[in-house]
Amino acid sequence: MRIDTETNRIYLSAAQVSCTVPSVVHLQETPTEIVIAVTGAPSLAPFDGPCTAQKVSLSGFVQLSGPIDDRRIVGNTA
Repeated sequence: MRIDTETNRIYLSAAQVSCTVPSVVHLQETPTEIVIAVTGAPSLAPFDGPCTAQKVSLSGFVQLSGPIDDRRIVGNTA
């Protein structure tokens, strides 16, 4: 994760966990917190071989509505 306070963006990447591939990033902002949650779905290609947690399959950024300031950044995966 990388934070850019000039553009109010948080850059992130997510890796495949077991056979679940990250697909959607959810963002929720409050006056005190920025909550980022990455959700995924099972891989649809079982013929690709064994699943690995080393593959980065989602990268990008979330655009915040305002400055980060002293808000706490909380992240999780589901």
